Amino acid sequence: MTQFTRGQLNDIHAGVAPAGAHKTVTFDGGITSGKLSTKAAATTTLTGTNNDMVFTADTAGTAGNLISIEYKDTTFPLGNGAAKVHLEGKAIIVDLKTSAGVKASTVLTTNNTNVSDGKVVVVNDITYRFKNTLAQIGDVKIGASADATLLSLAKTINGTGAAGTDMFAGTPAHTSVSSSAAVASHTITLTALAIGTAGNLYPSTTDETTLSFTSTVFAGGEDVNQILSLASEVKTAIEANTAAAALVDIANSGADDGSGVVTVLAQTYLTGGSDGKVPLFTVTGEILCSLRGYCATDLAGTSATLVHGVTGTTNMLIPILTCTDIDKNKGIDKSASVVARGTALDKTPVWRVADESIFATTATAATTAGKIHYILDFIDISADGNSTVIAA
Repeated sequence: MTQFTRGQLNDIHAGVAPAGAHKTVTFDGGITSGKLSTKAAATTTLTGTNNDMVFTADTAGTAGNLISIEYKDTTFPLGNGAAKVHLEGKAIIVDLKTSAGVKASTVLTTNNTNVSDGKVVVVNDITYRFKNTLAQIGDVKIGASADATLLSLAKTINGTGAAGTDMFAGTPAHTSVSSSAAVASHTITLTALAIGTAGNLYPSTTDETTLSFTSTVFAGGEDVNQILSLASEVKTAIEANTAAAALVDIANSGADDGSGVVTVLAQTYLTGGSDGKVPLFTVTGEILCSLRGYCATDLAGTSATLVHGVTGTTNMLIPILTCTDIDKNKGIDKSASVVARGTALDKTPVWRVADESIFATTATAATTAGKIHYILDFIDISADGNSTVIAA
């Protein structure tokens, strides 16, 4: 329990404070002078499409500026698993899903009608011609049925066919593609020999109407450690992490829909967070105090209001006031009213402040202009009598 000397009690009852501190604030709507509390945010600008997102701090204030986002290309494939999220302090780190590597492929299907003599298929850089009578390198023997012809093509591609029976003698195995060894449901599957996206460029075409490829090029090839995570998957992963979701809200950026694959993102901090506080005084030790102010320039700001106090009790010293009521030569104090020039302001030190800062806080809208001279009247009530008050 705080003990007072008789002199201190007399000063308190008389409204006389033996010490004071002074601070002048020019309100200009800036981040530390009258701006409404804002949430920090960051928008990604990744290569590609439909993959950018906006990260916004859950809570307004400068603390949001300490939050960061980072996408990492993991050194180990996560395969078909989801992106992983972990936190290091307020750093949200996303380990992106990557590929173990996949070979590109396509499927060649017959409608079970045999091919016509002279028709061709193109598999990457090799053209194969179907012939009843074999005449040149690359010729494939037309068999007794559509499936038999397809099997001869598969053997020719793999280099396992018999000369004169499946293919023209001397036809080499394909150097970049292999085939399934058997025909299944009137199809064979052709697969790039090498892992990677390069196989996705391999042509696969035919002029035979009884045959059809999955597409005009191979598909599905993935490089080792190729990033697979979609923006929507990153969003889901962060929202599923309780700690990360408590720090940020996530939304698609602009017209992006989250369907695009993301890229590596270096650690990026959220910016623009403001706590709407104008620092006035910093107290070290323990004091009883009161705050008063004298307006030197009319305050402005549509719907703007001010309160004065400490963190957690922002209206302790001077409750809410409408800024446009605070004109030049008028005064403000704990009565929550604006008084005319010449009217005595209350300087009785009744509010206890210990080891914390005193602020003017924008309550509803930005204070865009004006100037107030502040005076903090206080009595040192610390045990050692060494409290200090300095203008912030």
